[in-house]
Amino acid sequence: MKAITATLSLAICLTIIFTTTAQAEFITSNNTMLGMPVIDFSTQPTVFNAVGPIQLVNSYGLNIEVTSKANSGLYTNFNGWGFMYNGNWGDGKTYISAFTSTTAADSMIIHFLDGPVSGVGGFMNYAIGAGDLWISALDSSLNVLETYDVTTLADIITPYSVNAGAFRGIQRTSADISYFVINGLAPGLDDLTFIPKQDPNPDPDPVPEPSTLLLLGAGLGGLAIWRRRS
Repeated sequence: MKAITATLSLAICLTIIFTTTAQAEFITSNNTMLGMPVIDFSTQPTVFNAVGPIQLVNSYGLNIEVTSKANSGLYTNFNGWGFMYNGNWGDGKTYISAFTSTTAADSMIIHFLDGPVSGVGGFMNYAIGAGDLWISALDSSLNVLETYDVTTLADIITPYSVNAGAFRGIQRTSADISYFVINGLAPGLDDLTFIPKQDPNPDPDPVPEPSTLLLLGAGLGGLAIWRRRS
C-alpha cells in the first residue's frame, strides 16, 4: 500500500509541476553547448535488454549511469533500432535506447553521480504513435526542475529515415540538474552533451535506492499518459 501511495503521489506531483521557470531554457540546438563534454557511445559495449543501471564509458572519468523505469529494457548499439514512422538507427551508429512494448512509453534516466550539471541534451529520436516525447530535469532529491513536451514544442519528424533525429535539451543558469530523463515510445539517444559544474571537486550526489528510481520512472510515465489524454 505504501508503495502504491508513493507512486500515485509522485505521479500527481509531476503532473502539477509542469510550468517551467524563467531561469531555464528548452534547447533545440547544441550551439550553446559547443566545447562541452560529449559521450558518443562509440566505446560503449553492446548491450541487449539490460535491467540497468548501465555505467557510461567516457573519456572524462565522470561517473554517469543510465537506468530506466520498471520493465523497460536498456539497449546500446543495437543494429536496426526501429522508430516506426520515424525510421531507424543502426548501420554503424552508436547510441543507447529503451523499450517496453509498442503501446507504452519508456524512460531513460541519466544520473550525473559526480555532481549536478547546468545543461544537458543530446541527439535523439522516438517512435511516433504512443504518446509524446518528453524531457525532464530533476535535482539530486528527485524534485522536478523542468519538464518539456518535445512533441508539442519542437517535434522530431524524420519519415522513414536512417540515423536521423534532432538535438533537444535543457539548460539552466545554475548547476542543479542531477537527472536527465527522456520519456517516450522506444526513445534513442546519441551524443549526450552536458555542461559540468565548474567546481573542480564537486560533492557527489546521494544515490537513491533502486525502488526510488522505479517510482521515478513510473511517475514520469504517468505524467506523459495524463498529458496525452487531457
